[in-house]
Amino acid sequence: MVNLALSSMCTVPMLSSSTFSSSSRYASSVMSCPCVTSVVLGSLNASSSSSSAALCSSVAQVIDSTSSITSSVAAIIQAFTRLSLSSLSSEPVVTNDYCVEVGRAYWFGRDIEQSYVQALRWLRPAAEQGHAEAQYALGCAYWYEQGIEQSYANAVPWLRRAAEQGYADAQYALGEAYWFGRGIEQSYAEAMVLYRRAAEQGNVEAQHVLGLAYLNGQGIKRSHAKAVKWFERAAEQGSAEAQHELGCAYWYGQGVAKSDVEAVTWFGAAAKQGYADAQYALGNAYWYGQGVTRSDIEAVAWYGCAAEQGYADAQYALGDAYWYGQGIEQSYANAVVRYRQAAEQGHAEAQYALGDAYRCGQGIPQSFVAAVSWYEQAAEQNHADAQLELGKLYQTGGDGVAEHSGRATYWLRRAALQGNTAACDLLRV
Repeated sequence: MVNLALSSMCTVPMLSSSTFSSSSRYASSVMSCPCVTSVVLGSLNASSSSSSAALCSSVAQVIDSTSSITSSVAAIIQAFTRLSLSSLSSEPVVTNDYCVEVGRAYWFGRDIEQSYVQALRWLRPAAEQGHAEAQYALGCAYWYEQGIEQSYANAVPWLRRAAEQGYADAQYALGEAYWFGRGIEQSYAEAMVLYRRAAEQGNVEAQHVLGLAYLNGQGIKRSHAKAVKWFERAAEQGSAEAQHELGCAYWYGQGVAKSDVEAVTWFGAAAKQGYADAQYALGNAYWYGQGVTRSDIEAVAWYGCAAEQGYADAQYALGDAYWYGQGIEQSYANAVVRYRQAAEQGHAEAQYALGDAYRCGQGIPQSFVAAVSWYEQAAEQNHADAQLELGKLYQTGGDGVAEHSGRATYWLRRAALQGNTAACDLLRV
């Protein structure tokens, strides 16, 4: 819904020259240039014997001769030369083209002070006259609280008006409203209808989410083959998310013949766009030598890219690389840093690894108390080895951890139930 692509035109109500020139929004962009004002307003008040060609010529002369005109003013005047004059004996007709161009300039702050409020003052008249892109923009403004009070309920009618005109971005956005039940009663079925309409027009976000819907069987019958079809269409348009999903389809052979080489190709395309999931996946491909020549160095490089974006799996993998000195200089201290980053996000393997570091005093001062804390967090996520280590620490105690046979037995039993043979042996003693 963030794509504000505003273009083609309809006609909005006629505005008199006095109303147009006195408008604060017009004055803020054009009236600051006196020489432009005099020529434009003079042209508007021309007699019926004048011609549209003369108006365009007058404005063009101002643009050519006035070096002090800013690019924003020039853009507005150039838009003005495209006004439709049904009869110069009547008042000029301002097209939606003009309103949308100025609205877009304010929306994005292009050579003019950015203002959503001012943008909406220009876009609303066009939206009310049925301009699909302006309707979509107004819906976005309500959705994201841009220049107006946030309201999903007010956003939906504008999105619907644009969607009913076949505007793909609005169809996708209205699909999102139905999918999440925002501003309208939740309905996967309605969402799927809208996603499909937008996707068939080439909307890349809709193609991606349609693929996800088929992949997960949500709102529609699961079909890996159809998921791949839509992922392919979005991936070919450069969607990093779809490229990653397509890579996963080839990696696991879901909906397409398994091919590690094809998977790596798509992972690489997404990874180069900075998509963390794909960077981690590409790191794994290099780490295990699947679909590409094995390289710990390349693996670590891609793990690092994903880790810097806060990707927990990559942070843990990078921690292992430091711990064992694979693809990078060995460092327990750096391993602990990466383990902690992942552990604090709830990564069970990293929590267990950090517990080990504290228990052994490697890369960090030894502390059984801290070890127990991290083991417990991993153990609560059913990490069998963490449950085993907790049982052992409670059996023996020491360094601030009191012996506790009940807790020891509890954790050893939980580990044993998961098939941990060491826990089973300790329970037999």
